[in-house]
Amino acid sequence: MISRVYTILMPSNAAVNATVDIPVEGTAAWGAVSLTTGPVVAAGADGFYVEQRNRRVRVPVKAGAAATVAAGFVPRFRLGFTLSAQQLTGTGAANLLVISCSRSLVGDVFSTTASGTTPGDGTLQDPSSAPVLRLFNTAAVQGLRFRVFLQIMEAKDEDRDGQVG
Repeated sequence: MISRVYTILMPSNAAVNATVDIPVEGTAAWGAVSLTTGPVVAAGADGFYVEQRNRRVRVPVKAGAAATVAAGFVPRFRLGFTLSAQQLTGTGAANLLVISCSRSLVGDVFSTTASGTTPGDGTLQDPSSAPVLRLFNTAAVQGLRFRVFLQIMEAKDEDRDGQVG
């Protein structure tokens, strides 16, 4: 299982910074793999995000354009995933952080309407061809700090992991 932990300080102005995109494959701002670097400031904001171990999640084949799925594309999370958020600052438990995954991560789902398909998390295409977790900055969460946990299942036989039992 692949696991990543992100610490996020949501921008203090939800009207200006309505969303924060965290590229799961990382960016040049992250620095080298496993090299501890400073947090990445969300564009034009006073918030930030940082992946705790500075390790990218490999997404070998991206989804492609909205109308045309890339050849050989399989969503990265097809085998399963869990995504959860823990509020670290503020009061009350009603401050829910809304998170969506871009198309390269969750792909499309079957619809019951005329056997068509619909995008898995709304119509969120990969911004700038980078798979992202998109955090929605509402008045309830602006200026608060969160820890987001991502776990991705892998294609291996868990029954044959070398343990006797």
